[in-house]
Amino acid sequence: MNKKLLVVSVFIITGLCGVIIYLMLNGYGFIGSGTDTNSLMNGNAPGKMVSYDPGDAFITNLKDSRKLLRTSIIIEMEDKAHIKYMTKSNYKIRDIIIGVLSGLSEDSFNSGNTMDTLKEDIKRAISEGLKIYGIVDIYFNEFVYQ
Repeated sequence: MNKKLLVVSVFIITGLCGVIIYLMLNGYGFIGSGTDTNSLMNGNAPGKMVSYDPGDAFITNLKDSRKLLRTSIIIEMEDKAHIKYMTKSNYKIRDIIIGVLSGLSEDSFNSGNTMDTLKEDIKRAISEGLKIYGIVDIYFNEFVYQ
């Protein structure tokens, strides 16, 4: 009985050592090594971001103004887990973005941090509206105000 227990124990310890070595060699590291465990659990390699394009440019009037804003946006996500849901909900995402953009006034363009504030507003509105919490950043491919 002791001999069988010893053989099984050696087999288990050897297997665990093999798994640990494999994980270390493939860059997965351990707690405190700087590896993003959320990315690993979602099947992404560490540091891999995914972009989502909500489609055509957004064109909207500014609040209480005859001026127009035209912009196209790319949403950077921390992983690809939400992309399928975002694709299905693209009409909701576009509506949320148009709502944020149409709430801008001409005065909001006089401050120096309009773009940064707008990025945060869009990120927050999409996160709250769709209950998606993985948006890293918002990028503007074009931004025309006239």
